[in-house]
Amino acid sequence: MNTKKILTAISLLLIITSCYAQDFTQDIVNSLGEPVYKNFNCKVSSKTLVDNSLFILCNTKMGNQYSNAIVITTSKLIQFSDFSENDDFAVIIPNSKKYIVIYNKTKSEMTIVGVIDGNYEMAKANFKSNVKLTSVRVNQEFYGFGLSFLNGSWDVSKIKQSPYKYWHNILDYSNASSINLSSNLPPLGAETNVASGGSKCTSGGVGSSSCSTEGTLNGCSVTCMAGYYACCDDNRMKCYCVVIGTPQ
Repeated sequence: MNTKKILTAISLLLIITSCYAQDFTQDIVNSLGEPVYKNFNCKVSSKTLVDNSLFILCNTKMGNQYSNAIVITTSKLIQFSDFSENDDFAVIIPNSKKYIVIYNKTKSEMTIVGVIDGNYEMAKANFKSNVKLTSVRVNQEFYGFGLSFLNGSWDVSKIKQSPYKYWHNILDYSNASSINLSSNLPPLGAETNVASGGSKCTSGGVGSSSCSTEGTLNGCSVTCMAGYYACCDDNRMKCYCVVIGTPQ
């Protein structure tokens, strides 16, 4: 083989290698320091909402439905760079459910989202120390008073076209497995935020920092910081945090 052919072969190999970044998912899992609750690959879409919540949706089957949703609720203004829907991601949730790692495999970088909590801070610091052993950098972090994880089936186009402004109503409006949820939504302009209370908790309630509920087709869990209680409603399959002192 002459020099020109060798150089051509090397160039082709470099191009191929650059198109397929090394997958560090297992390294990240090994760095958690605790068992894994969920670990799945998906395409990711994100948006910030009017109540300063960060709404992250995951398409695991690459079809026309989202199958997982992550909601970080906060009382502060969000400074967050949205994810590219063209990139490939792995979502890793530790068993404690106090934070979630969203690993961009295309760009080899991580986003960490979670609740503001002393125990969480220790777990996060331990993870970030361990993960330095990999070549994955932490690109951005975002924390709030509540971290919810939901699984179900939501129509992608209806999510993007929803006229509702709160995440729980957006999910009910686009629910692909239960049309009853969308038919029971409040009139536009008359929405209330679940974080302000007023809902009945079928599990969790005052004194609970976390709760979860599971149905046949969907489920959810939530972890809350001090000053809030966890509320899980298995009639709507919604899990969220409520300020302590608000009506139930």
